[in-house]
Amino acid sequence: QQPAWQLALCAGGESGSELLALWRDGDVCLYSPRDNFTTPVGIWPSGTERDPALRRLAWNGDQTMLAAASSTGRVVVLDVKARPLHTLPASSWSREHGAGAAGPADPDARCDLAGLCFREPLGGRGMRSELLLLSCSGVLHRFYVPSAAAAAVHGSGPSRAAAPPLPLSAHHPLVSCLAF
Repeated sequence: QQPAWQLALCAGGESGSELLALWRDGDVCLYSPRDNFTTPVGIWPSGTERDPALRRLAWNGDQTMLAAASSTGRVVVLDVKARPLHTLPASSWSREHGAGAAGPADPDARCDLAGLCFREPLGGRGMRSELLLLSCSGVLHRFYVPSAAAAAVHGSGPSRAAAPPLPLSAHHPLVSCLAF
C-alpha cells in the first residue's frame, strides 16, 4: 500500500523562505522552518478522497505557486498562504472526465496522473508559468498559469491550454514520470 501523504519542499525561491507542503487527510498544509515546521502558515481544505496516494504536489520555479492535483483529476494552484489562485477541472485534460470522452463524465472517477510540474517560460519569470500534466496513459498536457502576482492584480482567470495534448505513448510506451 502506498502512503496517503504527499509532500513538496520549496527551497527558498525569490522570497528567500523555505516552505514545506504536506497533503494529508483532507488538507494541504504549508509549514515554515521558522517554528521548526510545527504550526501551519496556511491550510487549504481539499476534502477527502478515495485514492489519496494518487495525489501530486509541485512548486513553480520562483516558489510562489503550488499545484495540487487530486486523485479525481482536479488541479488547484495555491499561493504561499495556501489560498486558491486557479482551478483546472479534470474535464480540461482527462479523457475519463470529458476531454474527448464519448459519454457523460463521472466526476468521482479516478484520474491517474503520472507527473505534475511547472516549467518557467523562456525569457524569464513574472507573468505566467506553464503547468505540465502527464497522464498515466502517456499524454502530456500543457497549461498557462498566470503568476501569483498577476492573479493578485488582475484576478484569477482560468488557465488555458498552451498547446494541444501530446500523446507520448505511441513513441515511448513506458513513460511513467515527469521532471523538469
